[in-house]
Amino acid sequence: MAKFILDFFSNHLAVTALLVSGLWFYCGYQYLVRAKRIVGLSWQFIGVAVLIAFCVNALLSGSWYSLIIVLGAVIVELLLIRRYWREKHLGHSKG
Repeated sequence: MAKFILDFFSNHLAVTALLVSGLWFYCGYQYLVRAKRIVGLSWQFIGVAVLIAFCVNALLSGSWYSLIIVLGAVIVELLLIRRYWREKHLGHSKG
């Protein structure tokens, strides 16, 4: 079973990149909920950096469909970071 999982993730690097990035992003969200903004945003940007590193790999290897999927994930993660940043700034300016 473990060999199957390792083979799957090594053959489908886009899934691996999305999973790793999602875990980093969620860990960052946990810090943001606890009001540790700098640490949380750092973890989330590491998740984005993982996806960008995979984008470079996909460009070099010619994996165009994987590149499109991962670029979409980068955009979604950046929009989520931006949304959270705006919510916190608007909340601070009101109170």
